[in-house]
Amino acid sequence: MNGRTPSYYRARLDTFRYFLHEELPGHPVYDTSQKNSPLELLKQGFVHPDLKERFESRIASFAKLGIKVSDAPLTFTETCSFNTWFAMHHEKVAGKETITSSINFPLTIKGTKEEIINTVSKGLQDDKQKRIRIAQVKAAVKLKLLQLVELSGTGEPIKIGVRDAKRWVKQGNMFFVVRSWVREGHIKNKIHEPKGDPYTKYIQVGNGSLILDLDNYTLLWQE
Repeated sequence: MNGRTPSYYRARLDTFRYFLHEELPGHPVYDTSQKNSPLELLKQGFVHPDLKERFESRIASFAKLGIKVSDAPLTFTETCSFNTWFAMHHEKVAGKETITSSINFPLTIKGTKEEIINTVSKGLQDDKQKRIRIAQVKAAVKLKLLQLVELSGTGEPIKIGVRDAKRWVKQGNMFFVVRSWVREGHIKNKIHEPKGDPYTKYIQVGNGSLILDLDNYTLLWQE
């Protein structure tokens, strides 16, 4: 983990929200419908090179202006917001995050074989067998998610189950896919929204609801 403090990451999270809700919306250059536009990429925790200097400058302004930000340990929600965890653990990324021209996958990680081997090997040193099992589980989950993403593109509706819904909320990595399914009508479950709140969708799953919060870019679970 790098040497940055929790207060830095809180200022960073505040800057993400500031750019998303105040700085960029309506801007003729950034506010576009393209999946790889600076605004859309920012929602996924990626700071476009065109924004990087202004983005970092705002984070630095907290200290310069004497704005107090809590230095208490980050909460689970804060750690999982945008790409905070990966920003804290650069050593876990086997390569460099790169913008692509793909509609469904606007970001990818480009790394050499050596980078991948070194990253994986370093992570296995502490407890090799335990980390291998974790890697296998993660690989299985990613494969399942990729299968679901592929299925969503066929036009065939998808039935969301309780187990998948709770796992997606815990992992926090299915928001954009579920949003796409809702917009394209690819979900079999009953979907409704609170009166006067078009930014929230309740997806009936078993005896609970998977909540798609379009305003805060999150998935939530409610029994």
